[in-house]
Amino acid sequence: MATTRQSASAQPPRLWGIVPAAGRGQRFGDGALPKQYQPLGDSTVIECALAPLLALPELAALVVALTADDRHWSELAAAQHPLVRTAIGGASRATSVANALSSLEDAPADADWVIVHDAVRPCLSTERLHALLKTLQNHPVGGLLAVPVHDSIKQVASDDRAVGTVERNQLWYAQTPQLFRYSILRQALTPRSGHGAANNVDEADAVIASGLCPQVVPGTHSNLKLTTPEDLSLARAWLAIASP
Repeated sequence: MATTRQSASAQPPRLWGIVPAAGRGQRFGDGALPKQYQPLGDSTVIECALAPLLALPELAALVVALTADDRHWSELAAAQHPLVRTAIGGASRATSVANALSSLEDAPADADWVIVHDAVRPCLSTERLHALLKTLQNHPVGGLLAVPVHDSIKQVASDDRAVGTVERNQLWYAQTPQLFRYSILRQALTPRSGHGAANNVDEADAVIASGLCPQVVPGTHSNLKLTTPEDLSLARAWLAIASP
């Protein structure tokens, strides 16, 4: 008789979501309210980020990685969504995502997909999300949304002097969502010599460090990541434009 994992792998790949939300947002202000919980329209930043993923009919479950002392998540309507689970995040993004993956250990098959999205990217378009899923549906590894760099990039010394210009033809701004096969992402985030370390900047970084090459899918500049209070104003403007 086939094992559970073998039986699962014979089925069409399923889709699992992860949203790391354990960040403190030190650059966003006084820190009284983490940026993922800032109000945005009639909702919050994190709920706007979750909404496109939760609207996917193929989504099996979505794990939100939180700090152990989070006092805000349980107050949100999204916390009651039947597909949403939580896990305890870590000191780094990689640890938070790895913890969320561990909470799904009994469920995903190796070929299943894991989609990871920033809790502070509230302006993801449904069109770009569907483009990511469609483009990568038969990809052996996975990939990410990104946009090409258009501005001139300067190399700056420690005393703030511009000392050179970096060739930008092959430079892209990485975004989320990032979409990878479950087994590949799990292995890439396993701490070991050379890769899987906690200082990987994102999932694509960990996968690249493991020797694989993610596919880049064009994103949009409107899919901004909130870093400063000014970004929240930009998000409000983008969402107002996108609203019918």
